[in-house]
Amino acid sequence: MNRLTSDFLRIISIVFVIIIHSTSTPELQFQKSLSLISLEGLGVLLNQLARFSVPLFILLSGYGFTEKYKKTLFIADSRQAFPYKDFFKSRLDKIFIPFLFWTVFLLFFRSDGFSWNQGTGLLQNLINNTTILGKFLTVRSADYHFYFFVIIIQCYFLYPLLLRLRSKLWILFFLLVQILFTAPAHIWFAELGIPRPRFFSAFFIYWVFYFYAGIYFSWHRELIMKQIRRLHIGFVMLFAAASFFILMFEYFSFAVRQIDPGNYNHFTRQSVILYSAAILMLVLRLEPVLEKLSQKKVNLLANLAGLSFFVYIFHTWILRFLQNFYSQFLFLSFFTTLITFALAFLIYRLPLAAIILTVLGLAPKTVETKK
Repeated sequence: MNRLTSDFLRIISIVFVIIIHSTSTPELQFQKSLSLISLEGLGVLLNQLARFSVPLFILLSGYGFTEKYKKTLFIADSRQAFPYKDFFKSRLDKIFIPFLFWTVFLLFFRSDGFSWNQGTGLLQNLINNTTILGKFLTVRSADYHFYFFVIIIQCYFLYPLLLRLRSKLWILFFLLVQILFTAPAHIWFAELGIPRPRFFSAFFIYWVFYFYAGIYFSWHRELIMKQIRRLHIGFVMLFAAASFFILMFEYFSFAVRQIDPGNYNHFTRQSVILYSAAILMLVLRLEPVLEKLSQKKVNLLANLAGLSFFVYIFHTWILRFLQNFYSQFLFLSFFTTLITFALAFLIYRLPLAAIILTVLGLAPKTVETKK
């Protein structure tokens, strides 16, 4: 996978994240009609079609880091010390500062956020609010999509260790862990009467497989790409279609039983593992097509990919604003995407200080034009 392909994957992933958030209402309406041949049914199809997005975001993070660090740390098997300072400083600037800033900002407006009790002393108020902040930085989210930051920060702390796990058995181990902790494994354990520990949804154990899969892909990139290139494009497309059918069949079978969508409509499902792998395989198989793009289009993709972090942070606010005027999810998906990317382009080109760009998720050198 080259840089162009990873840029393309980032763009389609963030667009489909927006689609997921724009189609939450049709999902609830679908519970009443259970008709796939309807506007609600289309919303459900698009929502499920987008379920590869967050897994691939996490995979791309593991892949990108490994492409960067394996060249300097493992040349000729010379085991150099991992550059902890450089790594964590770069993640502090890129991820944690925007996450901290916007979490603090939003907690001033949430009913369960910061508060000040006049009858309590200064120290106790500070302790209480610090505790609230700690919860929203770890096991809760100040906005519903901020759980992604909790996931990725945990993966960052694990990365120096995961980078050195080069045996092929590790990918099987993490896959097994993923299977045991994703739906419908909870049903298996319940039927067998075996207790299984439960964690908050952003806990790394539900996501580390995708992150390590990116690391593994980087270590074995040439071999994996060679095998994928050998596959007939028709077979790859059939595999992607079949995996999506399994995903939809699972969704529909639960919906028919009138079970709350929140119980089965999430990324932490075994069918999503298969579907995400199929979408990745399809895009990688089509990489030669992407390589034929003009330099102008390649530059455009690079710039759009560089803005994806800002778009992830801000798109929910644009979406909420548009929902005040229109509820049709196709409209919401299209214009939320268009407006948020346009806003990112505009802000990045303003003469703003580096710290402001960092807080906004547009750290300097985020947007680079390929030459």
